[in-house]
Formats: sequence, structure tokens, C-alpha cells
Amino acid sequence: MPTSTPLRLLVITSRPLVDSNNRRINLLDVAQERARVRDALQNSHIAVDVQFVPEGTAHSIKTALRVPRDIIHITCHGTPDGHLVIENNVGEAHLLSKQDTARLFAENTALLVFISACYSEIIANDLHAAGVPTLVAIDSQRPIEDRAAILFAEQFYDGLARAWTFEHAFKDAQHAVTIHPEVGDRNPPLDEEGKPEKPWSQRFILIGDGNTTLHATIGDYDEHGTTERVAGNLRERNRNFVGRAQEIVQIVKAFDARGMQANARRVALHGAGGLGKTELAQAVAWWYAERGRVGAVVWASASPTEDEFVLRDLASLLAIAARALKLNFSEKMPFDEQKALVRDALGAQETLLLLDNWETLVNTEKARGVWNFVLNLPPSVRVLVTSRDKLPPKDAENVELETLAPDDAAQLFLNIARRADYFKNNPQLSGQEASALGAIIERLGGYALAIEVVAGQTESRTLGAIWRDLVQIPKNVLEGKTEFGEPRGVWTSLDFSYNVLPDAEKEMFRGMGIFLAPATVDDIAAILQPVIASPEGAKQSPSETGIASSPSVLLTMTRATLDTLVKRSLVRFREGHYALLPIVRDYAESCLADAGQDPRELHIRAVNYFANKGTLEAKLTASDHLYQLAARFQSEQAAQVFIEYVWSFYDDLVTRGYWAEARRKTEELILVARALDDKVTEAQAMVELGNMYHRIGEYRHASALYEQAQELSSKAGDKRGIAQTLHQMGMVAQAQGNYPEALRLYGESMQLEQELGNKSGIATTLHQMGMVAQAQGNYPEALRLYGESMQLKQELGDKRGIASTLGQMGNMAYSQGNYPEALRLYGDAIATFQELGDKSGIASTLGQMGKLAQQQGELKDALGYYLNSFVLFLELQSPYLRTVARWTQELRAQAGQEQFDAWLAEFVSDEASRRALVEILDSVV
Repeated sequence: MPTSTPLRLLVITSRPLVDSNNRRINLLDVAQERARVRDALQNSHIAVDVQFVPEGTAHSIKTALRVPRDIIHITCHGTPDGHLVIENNVGEAHLLSKQDTARLFAENTALLVFISACYSEIIANDLHAAGVPTLVAIDSQRPIEDRAAILFAEQFYDGLARAWTFEHAFKDAQHAVTIHPEVGDRNPPLDEEGKPEKPWSQRFILIGDGNTTLHATIGDYDEHGTTERVAGNLRERNRNFVGRAQEIVQIVKAFDARGMQANARRVALHGAGGLGKTELAQAVAWWYAERGRVGAVVWASASPTEDEFVLRDLASLLAIAARALKLNFSEKMPFDEQKALVRDALGAQETLLLLDNWETLVNTEKARGVWNFVLNLPPSVRVLVTSRDKLPPKDAENVELETLAPDDAAQLFLNIARRADYFKNNPQLSGQEASALGAIIERLGGYALAIEVVAGQTESRTLGAIWRDLVQIPKNVLEGKTEFGEPRGVWTSLDFSYNVLPDAEKEMFRGMGIFLAPATVDDIAAILQPVIASPEGAKQSPSETGIASSPSVLLTMTRATLDTLVKRSLVRFREGHYALLPIVRDYAESCLADAGQDPRELHIRAVNYFANKGTLEAKLTASDHLYQLAARFQSEQAAQVFIEYVWSFYDDLVTRGYWAEARRKTEELILVARALDDKVTEAQAMVELGNMYHRIGEYRHASALYEQAQELSSKAGDKRGIAQTLHQMGMVAQAQGNYPEALRLYGESMQLEQELGNKSGIATTLHQMGMVAQAQGNYPEALRLYGESMQLKQELGDKRGIASTLGQMGNMAYSQGNYPEALRLYGDAIATFQELGDKSGIASTLGQMGKLAQQQGELKDALGYYLNSFVLFLELQSPYLRTVARWTQELRAQAGQEQFDAWLAEFVSDEASRRALVEILDSVV
């Protein structure tokens, strides 16, 4: 069927940044797809009229579809249930249902619709049934690889430009994907078990009439709607820029979601030096420019290192704007005329004005002149300020910049290392190098400038060498030079903020360098009291001034100084606690050393202070300071105290669900014990670390640690350690269903425990042997073993052990159909677990009570038990999460969706929380 000439093509691209829960969405590479389609059509030498819709909102799509087209191409995300994911006007996801999409296309007469979206087969079938003659889509099995989709689109449009039929072009594009070295049929996607699935080339679907040919005459390629560049001086994109989706949406909302309020078009992006404020500001500008939402971008920087668009005062800003916008401007003009000319031009072009590194000008007469001009700009002008200091709320909405998210931090490091050819020279990382890479990224903590400086060193250094220096002499790693030989790095950046501080604020900032966890103003005042109460240059002693004896005055001074440091973005304040970013803490400690102060005294004060608080969280913090003294300052006394102190609260960490902290402490115990050549403690810590892996089902890793622990215990002649390790190895064998091996290991452990007269060890092993007998269906033997275990535990007053055995006896009663007895035993067990605060025990027992209720047909009660169990296991990140989620899904099938939803609404009243819970349940299963 011939078409009108030229060939009319509508290209819609929609790239939301975040979903409805403000979670980042992976961005599609629409720029590359657009470029490849453009190249294919330009090289065809046929007359083509292409209309791009760069801002794929529902309104803009509907408007664009009113004009007749031959082909409509949509690039966006899709969902497994057939929704298209487009964006709203602030970059958030907007789900278009199948019905909404069908209504959008109801009056369009396009011969071909290409939906380049995951799972688009579902909506394509509906559109075909509604009258669209031919569609190209992607099947509904799983998300498509971005590179495969881009390659297919390029080759498909090249075929159409050659006047091939739709089917011919489709098959040729499929073949291009088939033979591609990276996404071809030799490299199919893999399922969760690592098995190959349908190759990418077979994931594209042609629906409808494939025999149509689009004829067009020889002519020119004409393109509309693209906004590759806008007026002004916006610099090229930073190819290393990653992430920041939530921040871009937050800034766009601040600009556009509040209408024309007094400060609605002024936003101040503040944070510590080196977090990436400048790059984020430019990314925001590119977001607006791509969508045609601004006509110009003007950028001016007050940075001491800026050499082109230097913001010094109002005159310099006017000159920069005039040059960027190519105004008929002369510095000989009266100053008021200059201001009027620039003001009118900025407003007429709906300019985004970027004022970078504002803190350099703050509190100067020159800054006031610039800001008075900004306050009088037309409402159509958006002003984005970057600064290390907050702006007054009446002047702008303040947005604080956080560090990069862990995934984004890792991606930034890898991007830079890849461009430095590190992975070309090291295609296969050794286990040691891979560990060093993970440790470096974790240590840098999402600090963008630190990541750029350190990753850049991979051009000439190994990851292992970088990691060693980062631990020992961080300044050497975190400082670099520009291409002109000027210093550039974290220390240089933070120097700009630190060097202008008054002496009292410098003292406070240096002291904050020893805090290893967020602290309250009371904590900081108590530990840094000598620093706060003896300001540099004071002529009187603290006792003479009375400061040291006045807690209220001390707290007031501390809070005031800290709040000033917060305003300057050197200290962070969250939920009543003050803290430094990890890299900033390294810098503060270096300042402490440069000032001749010994951090060990402050660490000792912190140990004593937090240990006296008595809470589990405070004990963790005290142990962190002890570890610093032992590991960093090589204090043997601190090392010995650390070992004894950690064991004193370790069980509380495990039972109360602090599993990540417990794992970290076992790893620290191993290192400290190794340094002291304390094989008994090292083996004990290895067993505990093995238990961590055992809990999450990583039996191979657990077994390796148990074997190492047994070897250490044997060398130390520690029979109790050997018995404990044998017991844990028996538990691994039991978990894997190897009951004979489990009983053999339990027997050997029992023999040693009896020789040692260790009733606790004997009771624990009897309990496990009872579980083996129960699993084998030998209930009388299991009951006997549980009874013997219970008797010993009662003699010892071991409440946790008693609760555990009660729970297992409840399971056995349940297996035998004695439901009343099972319920009684579960009740006794959970009461004890609750008394002890043992979250894992509570969660396990609740799950079993849910099974019991479900078996008896009490489905609503069962759901309540399951939900409470699931939430606790989720908090603990326990592998039993999946078991409870599966039971919940089975209950939903039994009760029916409608009844399940009604009960769920009773248990979880908030709709958003309810929806999030269901998503987690489904994803876990």
C-alpha cells in the first residue's frame, strides 16, 4: 500500500526516573536508539518526516497522536501485566493501563505501531484487536536487553527505508540480533538456575499484516521536536555521571510542583564539597533541555578554580549571561539598562540559571547585589544554586545532597576504571582483587569526588595497592591533580570549608573525627568536654570561667557549634544525631593530627562513656572504639579488653536480630585474636561466623569455617572448642538431610562434653539428636531426648534453651495431630522468647502457630500469625522468610483473593504499606 510522501514517522520516548514509591528506574538508552534510527533513515535518501516527542507524558502523547502518521514508534518501559510506564511532568512513573493505551490510539490511522517496551506483546494484541493493522512488540516473558532492542530498531527501519515488506524488515532485524557477538543467539539470557532461555532475537513479535510495504520518494530527512542543544553555555554531559534520579525529581518538583509561589522557582542544592552538586545541577539542566522545558541555560561559577564563566559580582553575572545568550550588550551601557536587558532575555527564554559554588560569595556585599537581582527575575526563570551552605528558607527551597547510593557508587567507580583500561589489562580479577574492589567502594561511601580520584588511579595501580594505601594513608590516595597540575581531591575540596572556620568550630570539627557512629549532642558534649570548655586562646581555665561546671551552658555551646557546622555541610544532622561522612571523618582525623592532638585519649573517653550507658547500641559503639584502639593504634591492652567485652553482649546481638552487627564483630574478633595469637578466641569467632552462614543456608561456607575452627582448637588443645565445632558440623549434616553423619558428629561432641562435664553442651546436643529422631519419625525416641535436654536446661536455668525445646515438642505434637498440645507448647515457647527479646525464636514460633491455625481451618488467624512472622524474618533477613511467604501464598489460594485482601486490610490499614507488603511477599516467593 503506497503512502503519502514523505514517510511520516512519530517517535515517542518516555524515561521516568522513579516509580510511584520513589525507587529509581533503570534508564533506557533512548539517545542511542534515536541516533541509530536517525542514521538508518538518513542514509536511505528517501523523503522522511520525523516528529520526536522527547517528553513522553500522557498529555504530549495524546497531542502528538492527533496528527496522521504512517508509523508510530514508542520507547518506554512495560510491566508484566500489560501497563506502559510513561513519565509525568516531574519525572515520576505514570502507568498507562491497556484500556488507556487503546483509547489513546483509537482514532489514529498509522499502518504500523512499534512498541519498544518490555512485555509489550500484551498491549499490542489488544491494539491489533482494536484495529491497528500491524504491530511490532516484545514478548511477555521477561525484560528485553537494551542493546538488543536498539539493534533491532536500527535494522528494522533500515529495511523499511528500502521498501521491504514489514515481514521482510522484521526477519532481517531478527537476524541482525541473532549474529550479534554480545546479544546474539550464542549468548541467550539465563534463568534463575543458570539455564538458557529463548534468545533475544526470538523475543520480538510481529502481529498483523506483514505484507505491507511503505513507499516513499527520493528526498531529504526532516526532523522536528529534538532539543539536542539549547541557548546558553550548558557544558557537555559528564560521561561519568550516574544515578541521582530521586534528587533530579526532588529538584524538578521544587521548581514546578508549587506553581508561582514567592520562592518556587529558586532551589538551593547544598552539601559537603565533593558530593557532586555541580554535576547534579548540570544533569537537572539537561533534563529540562531534553524535554524542551527551558529555552536557555546560563551557568556561572564562583569556584576559585573556574577560569571561563567566573561569578564575582553582579557585573560578571550580567556579562556571562549576555555572552551565553548572544545579547547586544555593552559594558559601557548604563548599569540599570544592562540589568533590564539581561532580566528580560532570561525571562523571555524561560532560562534555567545555575549559580555554582555560591558559598564562595556568601555574606559579602557582592553576593547581596547578585541575589537582589535574582529575587527580581521574572517567574519564568528557574534559579538553581549549589552551595556548601544552606540558604535562608525565604529565599529558596533547600535540598540537601546525600552521598551516592551503593549501586551508583560502584557503577561510577567501574565506569572510570573501565575507561582507564583497568579491566582490559585485568580481564579476570583474582579473588583478592575482587575483595579489594568491594572494600574500596565501601570505604569511599558514595563520596563522588573521592570515587573519581581513586578510580582514576587504576590506570597505573592495582586495586590491592590502592586499598592498602587507602587504609594506611588515605590522604595520599584521596588527593590527585588536574590536567594542569593543580591539586584536586577530597582534602583540597574540604580545605576550602575548613580553613575559613573560626577556631572553636575547627576544634569541634576535629573532635568529631573520632566518632564512629552518629551521636547526640549529649554524647558529643560529654566526650569532647575538654575541647569545648577550653577554646583556643582562652585566658582563663574552665574552672575559673565556670563553663566546665555548667552542663546546660556546655550543651548550648556544643549544639550551637554543631549546628553551624551542619549549615556549612561539614557535619550531618539526622533524627537528633550528628555525624561525619566516612571520608570527611578521615579528613577530620588528619586535621586532629596536624593540630598535635592525640585521638587515643578521646577514643578511651568514648569507650568509657558509651559502655556506661548500658544499652546494646551503646555497647556496640564502645566496642567500635576499642577496636580502633586495638587495630589502628596497636594497643594490646585494648585488644584483650575488646575480646572480653564483645563476648559479654554477643548473644544479645544474635537473639535480638542484630545479625549484620554480629557478623561484623565476629570478623573483628578473628583479626584481633589472630594478632594476639589467641587460637581459642579465633576458633570461637570462626564458629560464630560459620553459624551466620549456616542460618542463611550457605552450608559450604559454614563447613569451611567450622573445619578451620576445629584445626585451631586442636592446635590449642581446646576440647570444649572441638566439641562445639563437632556439634555445629552435625547441624550442617542434619540440615542437608545426612542424618547418619549428623548423629555420628553429635555423638563425638557429646562424648567430649561429658568428659568436660559441660551440661549446657550436653543439653544442646540432646536437643539436636531429638530433632533428628523426630525427622526420622521416631517420636518416642525424640520425646525421650527432648525430655533429657529439658531437664538439664531447667537445672541450668537456660530459658532460651527451654523455649527452643518447647517449640520443637510443639512441632512434634502438631505432626502427630495433637493440636491442643501443640498450641499449648507453642504458647509456652513464645512467652519465653518474648521475655528474652529473641526475635528469631518469636518469628519461628509464630510461623508454626500459623500452620496450626491453617490446618484447623482458622485462616484469618493463620494470616495474622504469618504476617507477624514474615515481618520479623524480613527484619532479620532470614532465609525462613521464603518459607513463611510460601505458606502465605498457599493461604491466599485457599481463601480466595477477595477474602485474602479483606483480611489483609484489617491487619494492615495503610494502603501503601499493604501494597508494599504484598510486593515483597510476591518477590520473595
